[in-house]
This record gives sequence, structure tokens and C-alpha cells, in this order.
Amino acid sequence: MVMSKDPSKLAVAIIGAGQVGQKHGQAFANLGPDVQIVGVADSDENRAARLAAICSSRAFADYRDLLELAPNIAVVCLPHHLHHEVGLAAAEAGCHILMEKPLAPTLAEARAIVAHCRQRGVYLTVGFVHRYRTEFQQAYQLIASGQLGELTMMTDIFGLPGGVHIPGWVWQSRQAGGGILLYSGIHSLDWQRWLVGSEVNEVFARTVPQRQSSDAEQALVVTLSYANGCLGTLIGHQPGYLVTPRTRSTEIYGLQACLRIRSGEYLEFSNDTQAYRLDVGRDDPFVTQAREFVAAVRGRREPWITGEDGLRALAVSLAIFRSAEMGQPVSVSNIVK
Repeated sequence: MVMSKDPSKLAVAIIGAGQVGQKHGQAFANLGPDVQIVGVADSDENRAARLAAICSSRAFADYRDLLELAPNIAVVCLPHHLHHEVGLAAAEAGCHILMEKPLAPTLAEARAIVAHCRQRGVYLTVGFVHRYRTEFQQAYQLIASGQLGELTMMTDIFGLPGGVHIPGWVWQSRQAGGGILLYSGIHSLDWQRWLVGSEVNEVFARTVPQRQSSDAEQALVVTLSYANGCLGTLIGHQPGYLVTPRTRSTEIYGLQACLRIRSGEYLEFSNDTQAYRLDVGRDDPFVTQAREFVAAVRGRREPWITGEDGLRALAVSLAIFRSAEMGQPVSVSNIVK
């Protein structure tokens, strides 16, 4: 059992040992001997102990005790309402932070995390892990090379298990800040603005609440208007039963060609002269994400995905909530003021 960090290695703390914490822990544990997970913290001591055993690390019931080991990186994988407190504490301890999305449930809290990281001189990245998928990297390269021409429309549709199949706190808006939008849909908001290369000006949304003693949404339909004229849509549903197979599909249309993506499976390209399909291998975007952040910390450079990316995606999410509540389009600029 590792009792303290090795100064010759990059020390990593995993804060939160739930579903996504386990993925992060296993990802960092796979980076090789120069990266050492020094501890796993979770209020559920048994859960912390299980993940710590996998990572050859120590278990902590209180994240503050783990931060006393002065890790180089803190990976925060907690219910959204805890991000602000733990993010500030980790930055104060001098940790570079990989914060699971969203940065926080409110813009004020998210901005405070970003500002405190700047003040403390630590790097902050947000867990928009889908950007690291092979199919989205390929899509970006095709768009950047001009093969699609000017983008006109992008649509995302996801159908995933809800109910007991995701953490219970997701259905408690006081803890999550919402329902499936901040848990699943915010990924689409991030990769759309990245691929489109523009920011969302306006949204128009409808949501359906989860019907078992929760006001958090389990379904949504959103129209996104981008500053460069591209139109986007987001349609998602996570009902309270096991959805098989899980689906996450993206279609991207340009003036010259289009792409169809099935996450974790394939990318298809088509235009007037050719059509082809690229099947995706079994890559692990969590490992790629961990490797990129470690490289950023070692290289003393900003990570590829920044706190500003987290702020932008959160602002669009909050505009969607307001639009659904008001029943009319909402300008994102009215949210960020």
C-alpha cells in the first residue's frame, strides 16, 4: 500500500469514487510508472477503499485529508453542488484540477473556480471526455480541412438509461442543478461549439420532467442558433428503465458534404463523389483525456479543454433551462451578464 507520494512521480488524487470516479481512477492508473495515484476520497468509505485497492492507493473519507498529501493533480468527480467547495480547496492546496462537467450548477460558482485557479497559478480542465473520442477527432479534422464546406446544421440525439441506472443525485436538482442536461446533454453542447467553431447566440427549448418525485428533466428538445449562422439541435431522453442499445448519434451537414457519427462505433462521410465509413476501434477517451492533462501539467501549458470551455457550455445550459421555463427563445448573452 502506498503511504505517501513519490517526489519523482506526478501525484494524483481522485475525489469521488462513484461511476465516473472509477473511470478516471483506472485511466490515470494506466498512464505508467511516472504517474502515481496517492489517494481516493469518498464519503462512502467502502467505495473509496474498493477504488483505492484497484489503484494501489490509500482510501480517505474526507477529501481534505487527501489534499494534505499535496497531490499535483486533483480529479473531482462529485455531485455538482460540491464542485465549488472542493474546487476552491484543491486550487488553494496548489493542485491542478480535472473537474468533471459541469464546472458547477451556477455561473457564479463556476466563475469563482476559474478565477481561483488563475490566482493560484494552477491549471484547470473540464471533463468533456467525448471530445477525445476517435470519431470526433476525425470529424474535427474533416471539418477543419474544408471537406464539408461551410457548416449549415448539426444535430445530436441521445437515448440512454435513466432512473436507477445513473446516480440518484442526478434527479435531485438541488444537488445536480438540473437533470439529464447537465449530466449528459452538456457534452453535446461542448462538442457542437467546438466542431462548429462558433458560440451559441440563442436557444429555444422544451423539457419533460422526471415523473417520480423529481423536478429534474428526463427529456429535452433544444434548438441552438450559432453566431456564424449554423443551426444546431439537441434531443435527449433518459427514461427510468434500461434503454438497449444505448445510442448517441450526431449528424453534421455542410454545403459540400455531411458526416454521420455513432459514438463508439463509426463515422460516415458522404458527398456527390464518394461515401465511406470509418469504424472506430476500442479506444478509451478517459485514458486519452488523462494523458493530455498530465502532458499539460508537465509541459506547463494550458490544457486543451479549459475552464473557459466549461463556462461557455454552462451558460448555454442555463439559457436552455430558462427557455424551457419561459416557453420562448432566450439569448445566451442575457445569461452571462
